[in-house]
Amino acid sequence: MNKMNKKVFHIGDVLKYIPLVLAAIVVVLPLLVVFIG
Repeated sequence: MNKMNKKVFHIGDVLKYIPLVLAAIVVVLPLLVVFIG
């Protein structure tokens, strides 16, 4: 078991997190608008 392998980011892993990032942005942006406004 090589621990360094866990630090390597594969394209598939990045694609899996893109929907989560977009969802987080959609949720956070309205909150920021309400907080600032």
